[in-house]
Amino acid sequence: MNWKNNIIYLLLLILTISCTSQEVRQEKENLSAKQTINTKHLIGSWKDKSSAALHFSLFSDGSARSDNMKTLLYQKWSAKDNKLTLTIKSIGNGNSSVSEEIFDIYKLDKECLILKQDHIIFEYSKSGY
Repeated sequence: MNWKNNIIYLLLLILTISCTSQEVRQEKENLSAKQTINTKHLIGSWKDKSSAALHFSLFSDGSARSDNMKTLLYQKWSAKDNKLTLTIKSIGNGNSSVSEEIFDIYKLDKECLILKQDHIIFEYSKSGY
């Protein structure tokens, strides 16, 4: 009788582990789906909430514009895998350089954009909201 109980406990344990693994996989898939951004929300003019006030606009054709900066020019943008890439031309002291800045999109909806780069958080509100 003792070996039958052991077999029953073993089968219950295997069933429990199997169900738990499936639930964990499903939760990961749901989390991944929630993090997928709607790039349509990126299009528009964004106002920097910090004292730096680095405002910019993103256009549907992939071009970008600096709204209030003469020496830091946003040229184009793309979004993939919840990351925003901005191509930026820096003009100053007779020198210029072009770089790509990559940000994690932490939050995005039709009126709010929060970006993260390393440990720095950038918050923006969309013009008109």
